[in-house]
Amino acid sequence: MSDVKDILGVCKAPTAADPGKSKSSEKKPTRPEWMSREAFALLDTTHPIVPSALSVNKGPKGIREKPKASARGKITWQWQAFRNPARQDGLELMHWVKCFKDVSGRIRAAEEGEYPFAKFNKKPAMVMYTDEEYNSLLAVSDAKWSRAETDYLMGLCEQFDLRWPVIADRFHFDGGPPRTMEELKSRYYSLARLLLIARNGEDNVANLEVVRNPYNFAHEVDRKRQLALAWARSTGMENPEDARVLEEAAAIEARQAEVAQAPPPSAGAADPEQKAAAASADSPPSSPHRGCRSS
Repeated sequence: MSDVKDILGVCKAPTAADPGKSKSSEKKPTRPEWMSREAFALLDTTHPIVPSALSVNKGPKGIREKPKASARGKITWQWQAFRNPARQDGLELMHWVKCFKDVSGRIRAAEEGEYPFAKFNKKPAMVMYTDEEYNSLLAVSDAKWSRAETDYLMGLCEQFDLRWPVIADRFHFDGGPPRTMEELKSRYYSLARLLLIARNGEDNVANLEVVRNPYNFAHEVDRKRQLALAWARSTGMENPEDARVLEEAAAIEARQAEVAQAPPPSAGAADPEQKAAAASADSPPSSPHRGCRSS
């Protein structure tokens, strides 16, 4: 009967548990003074979300307070010049800087001081030698290197902060043979190791990386040669063992996909192997003298 009344729009008799009885006692929201009547009329009291405009900070008179201006001033962006302390040539560049403009019109940067990214200018610790150290220790270490060529290498290492691809690209010593990156690294790290041991003693610098793990020239050359061969080889040059391993891996992945797609076995259906194992477990053990009469 209630369904028919709902279709016809007949109001039901109010009951004690009817929530519509308490609607008259609910307090209706009042329109704030700062809100227009048209905007307030758009609000619905049955809306599940409380309007954010009613939850803003209000002053003592119920009027929404205006955002307070920053004591540092109004934010503005200025196109200013700057210098990077990491460069020694005095290069001057331009960039946008966040600034604040106060009431008097004075503009000052938000971050005053040196270039903020200058803190990332980290230089590696270089090992340099004196004339006495070179004559007594380094001159006889490698006869293929002269003093002038060694000085040229050390200058590039200091200039480019031991960035070996850049050093190898810029290394062009007049009158000297062409050098590979491995030769340049071997010369520098061997000199650094000899100097550190001679100055501090081998026991005191035994934990340093350059002393504990000397640069292995032959290993680096062979490692890069193997990588170059692996990169340059074609499909026909691949190792048969690698192809066999790839085929086995593909077969394993195919079996895993079949198992994943197979429907799960029902509770009543058992594996044939499990059935055979259960049957053998239930049957009594066979005697080796079955059918023979004991004498």
